[in-house]
Amino acid sequence: MHFLPPADPPFVVAIEAAPTQFDPRLATDAYSERIGQLLFSRLLRSDAAGQKVPDLAERWEVEGETIYTFHLRKNVRFHDDRLLTSEDVRYTFESILDPALASPHRKSFEMVSRIETPDAATVRFILKNPTPLFSPR
Repeated sequence: MHFLPPADPPFVVAIEAAPTQFDPRLATDAYSERIGQLLFSRLLRSDAAGQKVPDLAERWEVEGETIYTFHLRKNVRFHDDRLLTSEDVRYTFESILDPALASPHRKSFEMVSRIETPDAATVRFILKNPTPLFSPR
């Protein structure tokens, strides 16, 4: 006889209204953003004081004013147990920049000239011009 392990309890969140979108690349309303913060990790997040702190990136460097290099945390896994790689990060940001997706966040990343993945744990954003507005999520 085989027994199935008990199912995980449902994830319940009380908010004032339903989110309109669960894909953070497309979400624009506050409720979707709140849920997205609970469901998805970002390269960086803001702490209680509004300062950028590591999330998926364990550290980062800024070279000059146009090159941002992020070093990913080790052993971060997706829900299917696949390891997160720099290719996954590049795909996410390139999809936001792809006009076919029609992401409302595209304008926020148009200063990105290209995204490089020198190895599985490193992603580099090369900006077209220096700007204080670049803030990967």
